[in-house]
Amino acid sequence: MSTKPEVERIVVSEAEAAQMIGVSLRTMRHMRCDGEGPPHIRLSQRRIGYVVTILKRWVVAQSAKAAAHASTRRAAQ
Repeated sequence: MSTKPEVERIVVSEAEAAQMIGVSLRTMRHMRCDGEGPPHIRLSQRRIGYVVTILKRWVVAQSAKAAAHASTRRAAQ
């Protein structure tokens, strides 16, 4: 019995990306339209995708921004 090796995905759908970062699909779409979300690619006229490595880097960058903002607020108090 042979099994196919699992292929690492490079691009995920908008719904999968939203799930990966823990937001709703609606929030993901709002973030994209407002220019606040992670960089996206247009897969076709109607489909948006996200490169997994870029999505992960974006999440790390958001975490770093939040940490810097929190420490700045504490220092200002």
